[in-house]
Amino acid sequence: MKWSEVRQHFPSQWLLVEATRAHSENNHRILEDLAVIATFATGQSAMDSYADLHEKAPDRELYVLHTDREELEIEELRWMGIRGAWHSWSEDGNGTGVAGQRLSVTGLFNDGFESGDTAFWSGVSGAAP
Repeated sequence: MKWSEVRQHFPSQWLLVEATRAHSENNHRILEDLAVIATFATGQSAMDSYADLHEKAPDRELYVLHTDREELEIEELRWMGIRGAWHSWSEDGNGTGVAGQRLSVTGLFNDGFESGDTAFWSGVSGAAP
């Protein structure tokens, strides 16, 4: 389904979708065809479902989107997956390594996610606006 069709079928809703056809162009992900997996009352419940499904099937191209957005503008951001790093004075046993910790998906959206203003949110596989 095209994004315009998704918006017509699921007005003003949070969705977990899978991109069934997509490509990259100028550091943006262009979603050509989408399959709606589930609808949600809140963005947090959609993100929780995303996290569960992503853990089970990390190769699927999943997004949390709100249909109030007229256009999808998904910027591709590349990162290694470690959100914080520090010297591991005790973690590695000899103090010469580096330790890191990933942020939880929930931690990314604690501030303002449920504010009702969806202008800045179009869930993402690892990117935040």
